[in-house]
Amino acid sequence: MFSDLSNEQNLVILLSRLTFFEENLIEIEKIIKENLNWYDIFNMSTKNKVLNLIYYNLKRFNYDKFISPNLERILIFNYLGTQNRNTILLKELNNIMNVMKINKVPCIPLKGANLIPNIYKDLGIRNMNDLDFMINKENADTISQILFSLGYDQGEYDSEVNIIKPVSREKKILWAMNMNNLLPFIKKVDDKFVSFIELDFCFSLDLNLDINPVSTMLQRAQEYKELETCDFLFSYVAIYIKKQQIVCGLLLKKI
Repeated sequence: MFSDLSNEQNLVILLSRLTFFEENLIEIEKIIKENLNWYDIFNMSTKNKVLNLIYYNLKRFNYDKFISPNLERILIFNYLGTQNRNTILLKELNNIMNVMKINKVPCIPLKGANLIPNIYKDLGIRNMNDLDFMINKENADTISQILFSLGYDQGEYDSEVNIIKPVSREKKILWAMNMNNLLPFIKKVDDKFVSFIELDFCFSLDLNLDINPVSTMLQRAQEYKELETCDFLFSYVAIYIKKQQIVCGLLLKKI
């Protein structure tokens, strides 16, 4: 692995994957028997949002025996919590997709909403904060009416008082003028694992607001349904990276 990194850092890198080659497993076997600081591994994994994936792989290869019982209890609790939360979110995802299909509204799940059921498979591996979708902008009004009928509202969730606060008219106008997605839809949920469900619908790949690439991708998805998962996987990654570049650029301008 990387000679300038610690054993803990190398182990985090090695375990942050779903597919392993023989050389990966040999390197893991070598590192895992060292005197590791598992709390450093825990902190790095949490910071990089791969904690559950790493625990899943430790269990998968029977390396969880090297973890202290106290730390493993935390890992189990986090994994099961994620599993239960994702079960609820994916059930809601299926409901939304069925309603969209009935109303003949093209809609593709993005990021975790697509990757968890199709790539990760195990519902406890990847955390999901909301449900992301790709849509045609021309269907925005129809989608809004559908979601209102399903109990969603557009606003901001206030966890202290457990209410959805309405968004000001000014913010709605500014959002519609400048953002590449619809104002998020939110619905409260009475569950110990999920307080609310938030939906995000994007109609362009960046803040240039060019709707043509998304329209093309949605059309291709309708024509070649069997390509939907693999064909758009790299697009999901590109969208995420692009958004992070935009956010970083805006932050740098303020410094």
